[in-house]
Amino acid sequence: MVRVKIRELKDRLSYYLRLVRGGETVVILDRDRTIAEIRARESDSSEDAVARYLDGLSVRGLLAQGTQRKAESATEVTRAASRERVKPDWRAAYAAEREDRLR
Repeated sequence: MVRVKIRELKDRLSYYLRLVRGGETVVILDRDRTIAEIRARESDSSEDAVARYLDGLSVRGLLAQGTQRKAESATEVTRAASRERVKPDWRAAYAAEREDRLR
């Protein structure tokens, strides 16, 4: 664990981020008081972590997960639109989704 003051962190941020990538934890100090830690991310993607959390809530009966098909991600919509050379119209998609909900 490396301890560093804010000024030093600002001056040598790239160096400390390389340490973090190497598995080191960097503790940030403000006037000799710990205010934060920087550590490497876990290997799980954030989507997997969210899915596990929601599954845990379902198991405990605190959440009822829907059965509808998962909507396309914004990235997929944007890629499809760029392939078709058409701008994605979020207003039309939003209106269509609202109509489906109101029926």
